[in-house]
Amino acid sequence: MKTVVGLGDAAIVDLLAEIGSFAHYWNSRQLIKLADLTLKDHSSGQHKGQKQVSKRGTKTAVLHTVLGDDSLVHHNEAFRALHEYDTTRAVIPLSKR
Repeated sequence: MKTVVGLGDAAIVDLLAEIGSFAHYWNSRQLIKLADLTLKDHSSGQHKGQKQVSKRGTKTAVLHTVLGDDSLVHHNEAFRALHEYDTTRAVIPLSKR
């Protein structure tokens, strides 16, 4: 994680302090759920709804994930280009916060 440009020491320490030991997690999906990155969809019978973030993770893990994302977009050229593409593409662009 230290080799990723845009993530500082404090952000890495805070995220690792929230996660704890990786030995507690059997699957990567558990970390994704902790960081509130799981998707849920609003569907009923014939209706197919849009997928949204579930908002079920711990608040501090979500905070560190969002702040880390913002820092990566601001300081890392590769993440900035990916974010620019995602928010300006013609087919279903991502909305800005």
